[in-house]
Amino acid sequence: MVRFVPPCVVAVRITVALSGE
Repeated sequence: MVRFVPPCVVAVRITVALSGE
């Protein structure tokens, strides 16, 4: 179950990437 990544986490990572990290 831990292998499942919540959409919220994915959204945060995408936001950080778009922010230019």
